Amino acid sequence: SGGVGIAQTLNVGKNLTVAGKTTLVDDLTTNSGSFVRILEGTDSSSKSSGALVVSGGVGIAQTLNVGGPIKTDSSLNVTGIAKIESETDVSLSDGVPSTASLIVKGGASINKSLYVTQGVTVKGNANVGGDLGVTGKVAISSSDETAALSVSGATKLSGSLTVGGVSTFNGVSNVNGNM
Repeated sequence: SGGVGIAQTLNVGKNLTVAGKTTLVDDLTTNSGSFVRILEGTDSSSKSSGALVVSGGVGIAQTLNVGGPIKTDSSLNVTGIAKIESETDVSLSDGVPSTASLIVKGGASINKSLYVTQGVTVKGNANVGGDLGVTGKVAISSSDETAALSVSGATKLSGSLTVGGVSTFNGVSNVNGNM
């Protein structure tokens, strides 16, 4: 019924079972080949709940495998390559992506190149601050016949231009060749 004090090392040859709370005043170190396993299965709903709650930071020298969602209340900083290996295609619900491999609810900033191997859909305006190179066809569809394509500044077309419908030219028009 009383306490036990041990001033030196305690060696336990088999299992150690502790009933009640356990407080470690110093490091918990395991020998090579030993593991720390927490068998309690309580799920986490916040940073202060779950089978393991850590008040300070966590340093992990090797791979971290997580079997459920990862949630953060702060920034996620990745200094290496971030791979999202899900192949989930975009599904829309009321014109808004409901499933995809990556869904960003806020803005996104990409400081280097963006490479897309399949289609790109932009809902809203798209502004290009540099050159726009297009290999292949450009299809523009709009119910507003007066502003489907609006170009301000000099424009150079190399190749054929086919226009269906009424064409209006305001200002000076120069034609080199047949018209």
